[in-house]
Parts: sequence; structure tokens; C-alpha cells
Amino acid sequence: MEDNRQNKRKKRKTLLYVLLTLLLIGGGGGIYAYQKFSPENYFKNVSVATQPAEASETKPKSGVFNVLIMGTDQRPEDPAGHSDSMILLHMNLDKKQYNAISIPRDTRVYVKDYDGYTKLTSVQYIVQAENNSLDDGVKAAAQAVSDLTGVPIHYYAETTYWGLRDIIDSLGGIDIKLPYDVEITHSWIPQNHGKVVKAGKQHLDGTMAVEVARERHAIAEGEFGRQQLQEKVLLSVADAMLEPQNIVKLPKFVKALPDVITSTNMTQTDVLSLGLALKSFKPGQLEYHQLPGEYTTRYDDLLQANNDEFVVDSKEIKALVKKYFSN
Repeated sequence: MEDNRQNKRKKRKTLLYVLLTLLLIGGGGGIYAYQKFSPENYFKNVSVATQPAEASETKPKSGVFNVLIMGTDQRPEDPAGHSDSMILLHMNLDKKQYNAISIPRDTRVYVKDYDGYTKLTSVQYIVQAENNSLDDGVKAAAQAVSDLTGVPIHYYAETTYWGLRDIIDSLGGIDIKLPYDVEITHSWIPQNHGKVVKAGKQHLDGTMAVEVARERHAIAEGEFGRQQLQEKVLLSVADAMLEPQNIVKLPKFVKALPDVITSTNMTQTDVLSLGLALKSFKPGQLEYHQLPGEYTTRYDDLLQANNDEFVVDSKEIKALVKKYFSN
């Protein structure tokens, strides 16, 4: 248990260092760092974190890799959490093409080590509880996504909603344009239950931004509608971080950062070079895709109960992956 805490502190320290380094890149002192860690030089031979169980050995291609961003519903008082939302990002640096797909938390996945099917959201919790290791749980969830999609995952990182809340508050809130009214029915803060965030441009603090990002029960499109709201929240956070006045808020931002990243396989130099790649990113270069499938009631082998699960259309996902997420 003590080793887990030490590893976590080490990763947090590394990420704080990387943030400061990225800020230095904006000035003349970052010229050497840019040349050394420029994405076109750095991402030539990317190691694989998780490989699909049934995939054939493929030769890695320079500048092409997959990143899995995971959100967890872990509460501050609970050491374990369920994977709540996932976004798989395929990056092709040479062509400057980026494709993303959101994976619903209720997606039905097969877990080889347990020889059974369950919801994706349960994988991390079950493995984490059994092994008493957050990192083991997160990697198991990443492996499940890799098996589901049939693509290798090179980098993964897990974030918390509460950490996201602190980041947004450190930035002074975010400006967001909502496509429709969002009623808060699935609140973690009791006093927010029943509140309605109106459509149109709104300025939200961290707590309300998280409430909006988590809401799905009152949205017509359910889980897919929530994915769209999460995308809008994250883009609004990115916009706020680029505001000149937020430079003076760096100390608060740095203090909140360790609560955002709870587990990752990324090293200091991985994050540094990825940050450089994203620095030149343009919104029009990102293409968003929806996971093909439908909700239906299935028996959950691990939880031993019938559950509403999102069952992926195997033929359609193979076609999607071949077109947008392969070398």
C-alpha cells in the first residue's frame, strides 16, 4: 500500500514538472527542449501499453499512436472508483489527422482474466479492489478497451471529476455554450439537485461544470448526449487555459493538477512531447465518431445479474477502426 502511495506521489511530481516545462517552451528558454522533444522526432518508436488479445503483430508507424483518456467517478472519500467515461484518441502526427471516439461506461466487454462479460465501468473497480492497486485497475480498463476496439493503446491517463472541478475553479470558471437546457438530476452535491442550467452561453464554476458534464438522465440522447456535453466542457477548459490573464493563476493551477491525474503510464518526456504536439492542434483537424451499437439487457457474468448494457456492433466497429484508427 505504501509503495502505491509513493508511486502516486512520484507521478504527481513528474506531471507538475512537465507543466512548468511546457510553460517555459513558450519562451526562448524552450528552444533546446523543443528540438529534443519535438513530436516528429520523439514519437518514432512508441511502446505499446496494451495489445488486443486477438490482434496480429503489427509494425509501429512513426508518428502514429493511440491515447486513452479515462474519467472516474471516484469520490474524495472513496479509494476505489468506476470508469465513468472514456475517449480514445488516434493521433497521426505526419498527416496532422486526429480521430476520437467516446466509449459509454455501460459498454459490454469481455474480461479475459475472469472469463466473462461485464460493463466497462466495472472492470477498473473489480480489479482495483481485488489487487488493492489503482494502477492495476486502470490498466485493466485500458486492456478491455484495447480488446473491444482491436487497436493497441500506447498511452493512457485517468482523471477525476473532482480534480477537474478544482482546475476549473483555479481558472476562474469557464464560458460554455450549451445546446439545450440541462436539468441536474444526477447530482453529487445535494443542493444542486433539480437546478436547470439554461441553453446558450453560460459562465460556470467548477462544481456546476462537473454537474453538467456528468448529467445523462435528463438528456434526450442519454449517454451520447452526455458525451457531447463533456466534449464542450473540456474544450471550454482548454479555451480558458489559453487566456492571458490565467498565467497569474499558475500557482493554483499547479496545486490542483495532481488531483486531476490519478494514474497514467506516461513518463515526463512522453507528456512533454505530447504537449508540444497538442500545442499546434487545430479544432478542424479532429474528427469525432460515435461507437456503433445499441442498449439491451444482458447477463453480467462478473456481477451475476441482468443489466442494461451497450452492445457494440462488431462488424461496424471493425470498419470504423480500419478507416480511422489504424496505421
